[in-house]
Amino acid sequence: MKRTTESLVRLCVLTLLFVDLGAFAEPSVKDAVDSMVSRLYATLDPDALRALTQDEVLRLITPEEKRILATKECFFDVNVPVTVSVIRSAHQKPVPFWIEEAGFRNTGDRVTSEWYTHEVWQKDFDAGRIELGINGFDNERRAYFVCVGPQRTGDDVTISNLYPEEAIITVGPKTWTYRDWDDLYIDEYPDYLEGQLLITTFRGPAKQRTSSAPSVKRPFPHRPCPTKSR
Repeated sequence: MKRTTESLVRLCVLTLLFVDLGAFAEPSVKDAVDSMVSRLYATLDPDALRALTQDEVLRLITPEEKRILATKECFFDVNVPVTVSVIRSAHQKPVPFWIEEAGFRNTGDRVTSEWYTHEVWQKDFDAGRIELGINGFDNERRAYFVCVGPQRTGDDVTISNLYPEEAIITVGPKTWTYRDWDDLYIDEYPDYLEGQLLITTFRGPAKQRTSSAPSVKRPFPHRPCPTKSR
């Protein structure tokens, strides 16, 4: 019995030494974007690339690329059942493909700052892993941010294993959302967001916000910083 156990231990050690553990790693948004951009550049001319709509892009990518783009831009774990609010620019058209497909609903509520107006899209989740997708295919500068609140009164929400690493703050007076513009505060927001956890983000452009930036130029136009508008 002892000899059998020792043999199993040796086998496990040899496996760890010779198997490429990276082969089992989950593909990233960067991997998916690199793959799809390279393929699109090889098959479409520049004018066709610039004219692509979200629906057309979705028809040209693989199911696996779509899954990654819909779930691996931001993810984290929560310890209790929560309501997640994806708070996105009201000016961005169209709505990123994964939001409605994942079951988020537009509440009709607004979050406003001096410069921006955002829509609130919500979905309830059980305790566990929550996965969110990309901000869109158009390099929209106004990235969405996320608020997380308990479904049950009295529950304390803990967010762990957050990717990418960002500051988590509590919604209240002088709440900021963008780490590259931390004196831009939200002026108005629905009462139910008060006291919730807010996952901050980076204002943009989109290809600079996370490690998902492709190694080749995206075929989607970069939009300049917007003029002051609601």
